[in-house]
Amino acid sequence: MNINLGLNEFKVITYNQTSPDNNYEAWLPYYEKYHHVFDVLFEKLYMSSLSDLRPYINTLSFKDMLRRAESSLNKHQVTRIQNIVDDCIRYFGYDESFDVFMLVGLDGIDGAAPISDEPFLFFGLERMNDSDLNILIPHEFNHLCRFQYLKDLENMNQLTVRQLIIAEGLATLTPLIMHQQPLSSEHLAKALMVTAKEYEDLQVSKEFIRTQITKDFDRKLSPELFATYFMANEESDLPAKAGYFYGTMIISSLLQSGFSLKELTYKKTEEIWFLYFQRY
Repeated sequence: MNINLGLNEFKVITYNQTSPDNNYEAWLPYYEKYHHVFDVLFEKLYMSSLSDLRPYINTLSFKDMLRRAESSLNKHQVTRIQNIVDDCIRYFGYDESFDVFMLVGLDGIDGAAPISDEPFLFFGLERMNDSDLNILIPHEFNHLCRFQYLKDLENMNQLTVRQLIIAEGLATLTPLIMHQQPLSSEHLAKALMVTAKEYEDLQVSKEFIRTQITKDFDRKLSPELFATYFMANEESDLPAKAGYFYGTMIISSLLQSGFSLKELTYKKTEEIWFLYFQRY
């Protein structure tokens, strides 16, 4: 495992930038150096092409992103990040090759571990300052383990709503299980990165969430479905992060039935759903 830190290259881009109107052109050398990471992020998470993202890139403030990235590294030392990743490797017994990329992204992703021919963990330096790394890193590491294991067992080229909901349920609960914390409302809200009031709204709406989500379970993810179920979306009747919440409901019920998190992480999506459906 190598940790790749992309701060200095971003500094050069920012210092050499002649005008905020030429963000895209200024950023291209950075993209070209790390294109194998960004290309996967664009395809799997943004569900967009580089050219389609050009107008958005031109709205970004590189100076502000650099300031926040530097602040993140002042707060979170690379050695601490290395130690948390090592803890995850030991917990899951993960022995495959992968790399860690700590880059300045496009101010939209805290962390990611998408399916890739060259497995990696990505962390957006410009967004890490307020992150709890004991939550963020184990969450993404679970995705790394699960997606790389399933890529030869399921069609993972474009995830369905069901696949991502179960994956997010596993990932969300990973920090709590690793640190032997109870699955209380307080800890679940923290793992979901929502406020106590937002978690209460999710609990009150759980039957509505279940009804709505299961209608779309087998649909391929689109930007619209991702926004509806996995983000705060003002155009949706669902509470923010409804998909994450429903995933934690599924996985926590199976944990309470005696399954281990590691065992479930390496089970196929349909098998997990069948085990849950049998009981509930």
